[in-house]
Amino acid sequence: MAPTAAAKAAATKVHLDESTAVDEAPAPKLKPKKGETIQQLKNRLRNEAEREVLNTHKDEVVTITQAKYDAHGLEYIRRLTEEEKAAKQIEEYFKQFPELRDHFNTPLVVALAQQ
Repeated sequence: MAPTAAAKAAATKVHLDESTAVDEAPAPKLKPKKGETIQQLKNRLRNEAEREVLNTHKDEVVTITQAKYDAHGLEYIRRLTEEEKAAKQIEEYFKQFPELRDHFNTPLVVALAQQ
């Protein structure tokens, strides 16, 4: 009678001692958002990491990008940061509604804006 697959597997099983044991993968600390697949989570985390690096080295990225655009005769227009976008939008609101400026020039608002 031929041995079963389970018997063959048991006969060829290699027992690892503690020095060669393979650690289990650590449990994920970040869980996918509702409706997000594991691949989407990986993509989101990779994109966040890339943004962190780009934000850290923003000046260098802008310099290199400008050089590449210049080499091809193109005009480089730098994207605004979130803070610059917010400041621009606030200024547009102040132009549209000048009376708002008085409400935002209180000492508390000025102190918070300087932080």
